[in-house]
Amino acid sequence: MYICSYKIKIYQHILKGMKKRSFSVKHVLNKNLKPSAVVDPKDPSLKFYPVYNRLIYNRKHYLFKSIVTSYYTDLNYADKNDKDVMAFELDFLRDIIEFEIAEKKEKFDVPGFGHLYENYRRSVVSEAEKYLIGKIEALIKSGKSKFQEIIDFKYKPGKLHFLLEAIRILVPGLKGNIEFKKYELAEIFWEYYNKSFPRKEKYGLIFPTLFDWIREGHKTVMHDIIESDFKDAESRLVMEYLEEFDYGMRAQTVGI
Repeated sequence: MYICSYKIKIYQHILKGMKKRSFSVKHVLNKNLKPSAVVDPKDPSLKFYPVYNRLIYNRKHYLFKSIVTSYYTDLNYADKNDKDVMAFELDFLRDIIEFEIAEKKEKFDVPGFGHLYENYRRSVVSEAEKYLIGKIEALIKSGKSKFQEIIDFKYKPGKLHFLLEAIRILVPGLKGNIEFKKYELAEIFWEYYNKSFPRKEKYGLIFPTLFDWIREGHKTVMHDIIESDFKDAESRLVMEYLEEFDYGMRAQTVGI
């Protein structure tokens, strides 16, 4: 199995060489919202507010939620763990914002960035499983299987393997169906992906994220793995799936 890590490095080098546009991002307390109902018994007059990020770009100011879930009266008194989370989040945000500005330039959408940030930090593998479960559900319902009402298509982490196994038993007529074969091969594809880009968790985020998928060119790496590890008709089906998945993830983030 050959991984084109040099392609990732070349892409990262190009990004580093791009002229950076000025912006600032910092953590603030959002005092525009109602304070928490929590009361400090030592000083009931204190008000506790949620932590937000403030982005300033081209004289536009925008507030959006932080991954920090604590409430404070003053961020100078945030506990050590939350300070570590905030430092991590600012580095992560700066990378995303620099990438967005480099990609979209004057079309960078400041008011829409909070929604993009939520999408960018989603786990690649979780999004892949949700995507596949949705596709399998649509396939089963289009065939009007008598078992479609009892199969639970609700997403749960790690469920995909058991869902496929149940469908093979309950809907044997799908054997030989090209679309279902594609989704079975997709499960194998993600096993390769997990070996190439091992899962890591930090401050509640699961890596690799969609931002990693797009910025680091994971599609290109997986394209090469498909060519080397899948053969003939199977290779074509997995390539087709890869294009579909990548399109869907880009639609949520950088746009098409």
